[in-house]
Amino acid sequence: MTQAQPTAPDNTFEQLQLADIHLPNTATDWPPAYGWWILLACGMGLLVILLRYQIKRRKRHSQQKKIQTQLSQLEQQLKQDQSVETLAKINTLLKRIALQCYPQKKVASLSGQQWLAFLDQSSQSKHFTQGHGLLLAVTPYQAKMPEQKNLKGLMTVVHHWVNTMIKIHPEALGK
Repeated sequence: MTQAQPTAPDNTFEQLQLADIHLPNTATDWPPAYGWWILLACGMGLLVILLRYQIKRRKRHSQQKKIQTQLSQLEQQLKQDQSVETLAKINTLLKRIALQCYPQKKVASLSGQQWLAFLDQSSQSKHFTQGHGLLLAVTPYQAKMPEQKNLKGLMTVVHHWVNTMIKIHPEALGK
């Protein structure tokens, strides 16, 4: 007896026309997960805050440097010509600084002894009402200018006041 030999299936690989196995795509880094987007937004927000702070800081520093330069120029001018007009310019510079640091109603109308008292009060000293700063109120009404040593003392007091305002009100002097 002969056994029937298994015959090869009629469906061979070529006959089935099967497609090859597709491998999955490799994982990509784009688009990133939501956590990375949140981290990016926080980073951008922090960068904006830091840039605004740096711009304000530079502007404030520039304004303070400008004030110091103006004061130095007026000091040189006072050494050269020793005029009442230069003292008036120094007083005007002090008034402008005070207007930037304090409310206009408090400062704008001050003159004479009240102005000197305000300068003393704001710098927590008595240099204007009882010291060399008194020259700012008295000199415009005198026939001759004070001695050079008194003018040096005045400029020392003025520099002290300006530096005090820069320390106390740095944000106001950066407008």
